[in-house]
Amino acid sequence: MALPKHQPDLPGGRAARDEGMERVLRHQWMLDMIEAVRKRIPVGWKGTGEDLRVKLTDEGWLRPPHHHNAWGAAVNMLIRVGLIVRLDVPDQQMKQKRSHARRTGVYVRIGRIRDIR
Repeated sequence: MALPKHQPDLPGGRAARDEGMERVLRHQWMLDMIEAVRKRIPVGWKGTGEDLRVKLTDEGWLRPPHHHNAWGAAVNMLIRVGLIVRLDVPDQQMKQKRSHARRTGVYVRIGRIRDIR
């Protein structure tokens, strides 16, 4: 039996999220992003995911991803491989108009990378 159109479906939502993130993680752009952060963002750099996106793309170190939602997966991947950690400080508001002043975490670039396979 099909659920009504607006029926909550938390397991379905989680599955769709996980499927989308896996698709992004297998994309060449993700490997390029990790390499750009490793080579171009100095250890000790602090900022938000938005700050990182602006720095990488404005400097021409990384082309934009195929979809803007890939940036969330990118931050998660950088945490997983050990290139950034979230600081225990209050969240900051994003600065770009298209981000609608959402609150977001602050990260610091650290100096290690680990295999996540």
